[in-house]
Amino acid sequence: MKQLFGQKTHSIKKNNASTLLSQTRRFISQVITMTARNTFKWNNLEISYIDEGRGETIVLIHAFPLNARMWEHQIVALRDDFRVIALDLPGFGMSHPAPTILSMELAADVVNALAEHLQIERLIIGGLSMGGYVTMAFARKYPEMIERMILANTRATADTEEARQKREAITTKVLNEGTEFFISELLDHLLGETTKKTHPDIVAKVKTLMTEATPSAIAAAQRGVARRRDSFDTLQRIDVPALVIASDEDIITPKSEAEAMTKSLKSATLFTIGKCGHLSNIEAPKQFNIALKSFIMSDVE
Repeated sequence: MKQLFGQKTHSIKKNNASTLLSQTRRFISQVITMTARNTFKWNNLEISYIDEGRGETIVLIHAFPLNARMWEHQIVALRDDFRVIALDLPGFGMSHPAPTILSMELAADVVNALAEHLQIERLIIGGLSMGGYVTMAFARKYPEMIERMILANTRATADTEEARQKREAITTKVLNEGTEFFISELLDHLLGETTKKTHPDIVAKVKTLMTEATPSAIAAAQRGVARRRDSFDTLQRIDVPALVIASDEDIITPKSEAEAMTKSLKSATLFTIGKCGHLSNIEAPKQFNIALKSFIMSDVE
């Protein structure tokens, strides 16, 4: 065996060795990610989730069309003081395919089923973009479970008829032609100008997360988002501390949307992140985590 490995070593050129090292690192990263994953059954679907840390439970819900791994910076920042759970909604990440329509209420039911599976009665819940829609649907259906709520780069209004028609057109095209065109167009809107100019690593990371989404998952989520209801009545009724996060370079959900939600909530704090686009937790993790930890810790007496 020593001779066998010796022969292979001599035949490896410097650039090949570098490639091998890169592949090894990717493999180790994948193994670490996989070992950190858990699953449970919901309506005959296997739902994947990350569960790290101990203490009061925080559930984080990912944006469209990403998955639970978008929360890695927040998991690392919070797991020493809290139990942090991030799930892959049906069809995304490592969860089994979604139904034809992934409604926000259905997604909220998945979150509730996960809480029941883990015997969690009360939780802090938060989401970004589509994750915010799911968070508001959860607040509508399971308000008694919520200790605190985080709404990041999201809106409480429903889609206009024009927006719904656009989503349906995109859905049809994705199912017929694949996701490449959609990812390219959406990526440009998801990230802020500062991020696109100065952080190619973040651009690459987000693109990788997006490419993991299948056409059927994108279609199901688009249909569900298009059918979501206006949630201002939910925000007006729920009486828990809330953190609303906005970004100054977010062209998908401008700050005015966050301001409207903040005014509707009974007890809300608005935090704006500068030089940042729609995916604030990835583009500006330090600022996002400062806001998140300050909000959560200040309310723990």
